[in-house]
Amino acid sequence: MRNINKEKSRKMREKWLYIPNPQLTVKNRVFCLHYAAVSAEVYHNWCFLFDKGTEVCCVQLPGRSTRSDETRITVMEELVSLIAEVILSYNDVPYVIFGHCMGGFITYEIVRYIVQKKGKLPIAIFISGENPPHLPYRRDLHTLSNEDLLQELKSINFTPEDFCFTEETILEMLPVIKGDFQLVDDWFFNPENSQIPIPIHVYGGDEDEFVTERNIQEWERYTTNDFKYRMLSGNHFFIKSEISRSEIINDIRRVLNEKDLREINENSAK
Repeated sequence: MRNINKEKSRKMREKWLYIPNPQLTVKNRVFCLHYAAVSAEVYHNWCFLFDKGTEVCCVQLPGRSTRSDETRITVMEELVSLIAEVILSYNDVPYVIFGHCMGGFITYEIVRYIVQKKGKLPIAIFISGENPPHLPYRRDLHTLSNEDLLQELKSINFTPEDFCFTEETILEMLPVIKGDFQLVDDWFFNPENSQIPIPIHVYGGDEDEFVTERNIQEWERYTTNDFKYRMLSGNHFFIKSEISRSEIINDIRRVLNEKDLREINENSAK
């Protein structure tokens, strides 16, 4: 029975996690959650920018890329529970979670799920390009016509060139885009037990008109632990900038290294 469960967990991880740079000896892991309309491969380059021993696991949502034949999940609670269980089956080492925009909401809700299940928590979470859940949010994007939705996408600098799409492929992607927006549009945020007991690091773009510095400061109310935020150069998709990406990765690396150092000191003191 134990071998069957191990095989089931392995297959589940292979389906949900894109890991282009697996580590022979894993010291820690970084789970990355992508933003709307794209896939796990958007973090491909990140997987080669961390220290040896840090394994980057990019979460692949259903309905795209290697999972394009699967039904998209548009209910937040269902998606969160599935991703959280994958992470809990693969948390044999210290880990953190990073999410941009839609991925930021999912990251936060995953931690709330793990707290409820009394599972092993991440060292910290890193959220970028997303407002905290109590702030007003437009909730009709997935109901817009294709033409109106494309106009909205352009207003936040979502352009075909940014995502290596042509005008034709972006039209083909609209069902995925609408499904991702529906995931967030239909999400009902339950404020009960909204604080999590781990540090939250938040990033915003200094040219982002929707996720402002004032807004991201509000994330502080969602943790009983440390809170840090930084404004980086760029618009809503500032993480595509090599400089901003390096700043975030360096922060994640620093948190992981501090954890390693604490463990070494604790073991030396025994």
